[in-house]
Amino acid sequence: MEQNQQQDCDKLRSFSIELSADALQWLCQKTMTDVGTETANSHFFFSLLSRIKTCPHKDKSFRRPQLLQPGQVQLSEIKESEKLHIGRKRLHNMLELMDSLGLISLCSSRVATVISFPCIKGWTMDGGEFIANPTATITSDETLTSTELLANKEST
Repeated sequence: MEQNQQQDCDKLRSFSIELSADALQWLCQKTMTDVGTETANSHFFFSLLSRIKTCPHKDKSFRRPQLLQPGQVQLSEIKESEKLHIGRKRLHNMLELMDSLGLISLCSSRVATVISFPCIKGWTMDGGEFIANPTATITSDETLTSTELLANKEST
């Protein structure tokens, strides 16, 4: 049954996302890596988002796996900094900034770092079913929905 449930969780088709103007601006900027190349901040964000869980899950690749709820990711700052070629402290500062921009919500302890995505309002599965993100938060009036982003892009 668990394997069957995991197969159902992997059939994600699309996200509904809501960003503040500041978050969108930050995603369009670049950061210098430790190997001397510039990488778009959106790359770092989408690297995290690509691992979002859509059903309860325990990632056994971690020494102390956490039971993740839909809309969450477990992260090792050390492994992630090595993968992205940036120092651990720089990665930590980027995560803190993404948290302050409302892109992610960090929950760090001595055991693990778990990330939620309050900017993701939900996702659509292959069957067309929309699932609201249980970790999403109510955003301020200064946010832009994906529909507004498209309208702004077309008007420029």
